[in-house]
Amino acid sequence: MTVIYVRDSKSRGYLRLGVESDGKKQDFNISESEYREIGSPKTQDNLTRDSFDALFTADMRYRARLKALHILSYGDNSERMLARKLKIAGINSDIISEVVREMLSLGYINSRRQIEKLVLNEVNLHNVGPLKIIPKLVAKGYLKFEISDVIDELSARGEIDFEESKARLIESRLGTDAEDGEIKKLLYQNGYFVC
Repeated sequence: MTVIYVRDSKSRGYLRLGVESDGKKQDFNISESEYREIGSPKTQDNLTRDSFDALFTADMRYRARLKALHILSYGDNSERMLARKLKIAGINSDIISEVVREMLSLGYINSRRQIEKLVLNEVNLHNVGPLKIIPKLVAKGYLKFEISDVIDELSARGEIDFEESKARLIESRLGTDAEDGEIKKLLYQNGYFVC
């Protein structure tokens, strides 16, 4: 395994290394610190198997970060959803957990803020109740206890009012002269407790 070139990468703080092994050329992106850790190989230097493995892992980590940022650029994702999408992209589980932790530490994933936004949208725009909101958000990868906490917090702050939402739902769908059975059916279908 021979290094055929070392160049600056498009990403700041990274280098591109070209390596030839068994007649095949491979291109790797590696941080400058990881480059120093593998011995700062120059053009025409031979790599040990350990150095090559470290180079390969560093490149996978770089590609996983890029993929995670790409996924997050399209919209909010929970930790579990991001991990699932990275797994589908064929990234190693160890690297996935490392990259997800990094995205959390950088503040790119804030599940509490995401849950707040989704709950406010469901209650205030769609007049949906908690029995429909919680399973929907759990399916998106959010934790049930965190969803319940956010709902309680938003209710305490007065940002959501399920009673008001129920009234809007009934008025918009059934009008003012609806029968009790119709009202109960509508409320149940939209995630409200019905007695």
